[in-house]
Amino acid sequence: MQASKPALSLWEKAKAFSMIALLTFFLLFLFQNIQQVEVSFLFWTISTPRALLLVATLSIGVIIGYLLAQTKKSCSTN
Repeated sequence: MQASKPALSLWEKAKAFSMIALLTFFLLFLFQNIQQVEVSFLFWTISTPRALLLVATLSIGVIIGYLLAQTKKSCSTN
């Protein structure tokens, strides 16, 4: 005899739906931005898919924002 799983709460259902929706939107974004773009910076020129460029730019911005918040937090505690 198997023990039955408890039913998902409303919050868990909402989280699951949100994750599926975000994944769907991300995949749509990815497939709509597969064109190659050329980026020139100083002496370098690279060709990369637009989606990769946008995700990399977002990631760099998030990392810089996190690092700046950490340095501001450590300065305010001194």
